[in-house]
Amino acid sequence: MKAALTAIALLTCLSACKRRPPPDQLVEDGWSEVRAELLNGTHCFAEDPAYCITEASYVDSAIKRRLEDLYGGEMPLRRAHVEATKRAAAIAYKKLQLAPAGLALIEATIEERYLEPTIKVSEQSVSVDFGVVPGKLSGHGGSLVITMDSSELAPGGEWLESEARRALVRYAQKHPDTALLRIKVKVPTSTGLGSYDYHYQRSKRRLVVVEPSQRLRFTPVQTDAQLATIPLNLSDLTVCAAKPTDSRVPTCEADIGL
Repeated sequence: MKAALTAIALLTCLSACKRRPPPDQLVEDGWSEVRAELLNGTHCFAEDPAYCITEASYVDSAIKRRLEDLYGGEMPLRRAHVEATKRAAAIAYKKLQLAPAGLALIEATIEERYLEPTIKVSEQSVSVDFGVVPGKLSGHGGSLVITMDSSELAPGGEWLESEARRALVRYAQKHPDTALLRIKVKVPTSTGLGSYDYHYQRSKRRLVVVEPSQRLRFTPVQTDAQLATIPLNLSDLTVCAAKPTDSRVPTCEADIGL
C-alpha cells in the first residue's frame, strides 16, 4: 500500500511539474496584470485612464470570456498565454464599452471630471485640467473606437467663450498670487479631440491661448477683473509667435513646460 501511495504521489508531482512553466515564463498574478492592461488608458476613450470603465462587470467579464473559452475559467500561468489573454480581453472590453450602457457610463465620467477638474499647484503656477468637455459619444464597431462628434460646450470646435471665462475668473480668484494660471481642456473638432491651453501670465499682463494646431494667440489683461469682460473667441485674439520673426507678428511664448 505504501509503495502504491508513493507511486501515485510521484506521478502527481511529475504531472504538476510538467504543467508548471519555467520561472522566467511564469506569471504569478495574471489577473492583476490583465486588469492593469485594460485600465492603463490604451483601450479607453481618449486613451485616458480617467475615462476607463472600472466596474467588474466590464473589466472582469471581458477577461473571463477568454479564460472560459480556452482555460476552463482559470487564469493561465505561462507568460505567452497571459499576453494572449490581454489581447483578447482588450477587444472584449472595447466591445462592452461600445454598447449604449457603456457609452452612457463614459459620458457620465466625462461630465464628472469636467465639473471637478484636476488641479496641480506649485510655487509659481496653478494648472487646471478639465479633461474633455461633456458631449454625445458614438461607438464604431468596425474599428472599436469611441468618438465625440460634437458638444454644446464646443460649438465649431472651439471651447465656449462663457465656459472659458468662467474657468479663468474662478481660478484666478482662488489663486490670486500665482504668477501663471494654466487652464487645459479638450474639445471635439473635425479631426478628433483637440487641446486648448489658456495661459494667464499675470506678470506679463496677458492671456496666451494655444490652439489644437499649436498656433498661439493672445490678448492683454491688465487686471484679474478684466478676465470677466475681455473677448475670448479665437477670432477676437491676436495671432502671435513663440519666437521673434521677421514679420510684424508679436511674440508671446506659452509656458508649455509648467
